[in-house]
Amino acid sequence: MKKILLITVISIAAVCFALAGCGGGNQSGGENNSAKLTFHSIRVIPALNGLNEDSEGDVCLQVSNNITENYDVEINLNNAAGYTVNSIVVNDEEIAAEDFGKGSDNNTIYLHDRKTALKEGEFTVTVSEVKYSTGSESRKLTITSDNTVTVRVNPTFTVVFDMSASNLPEGAESAQEVTVSYGATPRAPLDADMNGTAEGQYGVAGYIFAGWYTEPDGGEKFEANKSYLLYTDVTVYARYARAIKYSSDGETVTITGLTDEGKATSFDIIIPAEIDGLPVTTIGRYAFSSVGSNKNFVLPASVKTIDEGAFQNCVDMMIDLGSVEIIGRAAFRDCGTIYLGRGNKNSTQRVACLPSTLKEIGDYAFSRSGFDVTRIYIPGRDNYLYDNGLEKTVIIPASVVKIGKYAFRESLFVKVLFEKGSALSSDVSVITENKDNEGYYDYSEYSIGEGVFYGSTSLTTVFTGFGFTTSGSQVIVAADFGLPVITDYMFYNCTSLKPYDRSQTHPTGVYLGEGLKWIGALAFASSAGMTNYTLQSFPASLETIGMQAFANVSLTSVSFPTESKLKTLGDWCFQETEFSEITIYNLSSYYGKDPFWGNLNIRTINLLTHFLPAYSVPTTTTLTRYARIYVYADMLARFRSDGNWSYKVGNYILTDFSRSATDLMCA
Repeated sequence: MKKILLITVISIAAVCFALAGCGGGNQSGGENNSAKLTFHSIRVIPALNGLNEDSEGDVCLQVSNNITENYDVEINLNNAAGYTVNSIVVNDEEIAAEDFGKGSDNNTIYLHDRKTALKEGEFTVTVSEVKYSTGSESRKLTITSDNTVTVRVNPTFTVVFDMSASNLPEGAESAQEVTVSYGATPRAPLDADMNGTAEGQYGVAGYIFAGWYTEPDGGEKFEANKSYLLYTDVTVYARYARAIKYSSDGETVTITGLTDEGKATSFDIIIPAEIDGLPVTTIGRYAFSSVGSNKNFVLPASVKTIDEGAFQNCVDMMIDLGSVEIIGRAAFRDCGTIYLGRGNKNSTQRVACLPSTLKEIGDYAFSRSGFDVTRIYIPGRDNYLYDNGLEKTVIIPASVVKIGKYAFRESLFVKVLFEKGSALSSDVSVITENKDNEGYYDYSEYSIGEGVFYGSTSLTTVFTGFGFTTSGSQVIVAADFGLPVITDYMFYNCTSLKPYDRSQTHPTGVYLGEGLKWIGALAFASSAGMTNYTLQSFPASLETIGMQAFANVSLTSVSFPTESKLKTLGDWCFQETEFSEITIYNLSSYYGKDPFWGNLNIRTINLLTHFLPAYSVPTTTTLTRYARIYVYADMLARFRSDGNWSYKVGNYILTDFSRSATDLMCA
């Protein structure tokens, strides 16, 4: 009987509990009847930058110009029955349906452009209650869990730049830490420093800095020096990509080209001294040919050879040549302006000097190219000379023993200076007559080829020998002993050449220094008259002036010293010149065919020699009838009795130099 009574009481209690659940009382977020309205989630969305939350769901707001950005609140409900939401309570503030934001419905409630007065620190956004209608009655949902978002205002984070993969300077830390506010720019080490190899920089020779990544290998790229919405501390890792291609013979390494990363970079391409423990000695054939413009290359001291076409057509390039010894055929052809040195094109480190280690310059090596410099290195000193008067200058170091044909053809240079004490051979006996072209010479066995500066129309100044000297506190360029041979066509059609002028701080014009023995065929000639080049003095050491050497040059005055060693006055060598008088001392070997052909001004030829040079008939057939050849009195009989010379050749009188010009003209 008692057992039956207990079961009846429990049953009645269960029915009553069920009936109570269907009434209009409070509901918790835990109610899971699908016909009921329940809470799903809350989000806080920054107005400027959108949602950016950390792993704990915290949201960050940016402060800009001392103003904290606004934010939106998004409340999501499970409301399959479509009950009407009348209001919500957020941070103890009841907000009616008419104040809900645009886009709200019975499943999602938006509150737009919420504000905070905080400039730093944090606050919370909590939704605690939802009131809604079922159609026949009003209900209230009380929310007690997962209903709060923490909002951080202008937080700071730490960015660690891990540089362990770089070439760390001595004493440098392998990582740098930067504290950055939310939305601010993390200042990374400069890309230039990550690529550079100067003191205090991190560059890795043979590689290009590829950027910062969130993992040592793999990961996402982190764009340093860009505004980031960091919401947590982060470590990023320096990564380098190989810039060069190479080959090896097991003993040395040859650089053969650039990788795609090397082609794309605007930073210096640093050639390493070693790869895999082997010395890098050569820049290979056409290794960097036509890889693009504005490339910067730095060579180590280990590189001794730049092979054929290695940098051909690298327009407006910059290069530090290191300790190179051989520059091959066409190595820098068609490069336009070349900036020698390192740093950048506006740097005062741009120099005019080829390295003092240089021994050979190949055929066409710098054809249609030139240097842009701001200063030049003073050999034997630890400093540089800065002077705007030396721009577009090339200095040929004394160490050079070979210059190929047309090495600087149609170059962009304004000045060429051959350093005193040139190692270029002074043995002219190996220069022979060209068997295929009469009047020209064969330089195949000599150390300088023909046409070296052929067609360099900007060239105004040539010093066959120069050195630096001191005038007070000023270092200046001074003429000196130098180049032994000027080959055929060496300065042909260099139409801007000027006479030597010592009045300027750095002298200009054509200076032919002592030590010069040979001037080849058409060496200074022009296809059209060179009107600026009017005066020329020749050194005592000069032995040969070749065929048409100064043809079509508007020389109004030439001079030889009394101690002249001249042996050969070539055929038509002063063709179409304009001087009226010339005195030639000690001519000992050959007086060529019409040396003054086409010179309508010539009146006096003083041939003052105690030798009887060979006379090439007809030598004077085009001389003006007013011209006279004067010789020493004690040589007159020998000249007149020689089969190739006579008292009168055509209309031109061979006379006694010991008598006065007036007496001779009236004789």
